[in-house]
Amino acid sequence: MISTLDTRGYFSCTTPEPYGVLGIIVIWNGPVVSLGMKVVQALAAGNCVVVKPSEFTPFAPYLYARLLSETGVPDGVSSIVSGGAEVGGAQVCHPKVERR
Repeated sequence: MISTLDTRGYFSCTTPEPYGVLGIIVIWNGPVVSLGMKVVQALAAGNCVVVKPSEFTPFAPYLYARLLSETGVPDGVSSIVSGGAEVGGAQVCHPKVERR
């Protein structure tokens, strides 16, 4: 819970809540950095992630998932879906995907 600075007799706060499952598409020219910038924050906020790596750099996310597993992250919290552009398109254009 984050309280605002200027309350003046009122109580105002923000309560962060996880979104649920996030679809993350990893770029080809910096997959490890991209994973570190996206996956770690999503997991820290209480979300689950589905990672779609680039077809040109498919191995970095698998090594990252292995590290997550070794550190105690439960199975199913981080998943990997591999494939080309059609997989990424299906990931973002699915009718149950909420756009924010």
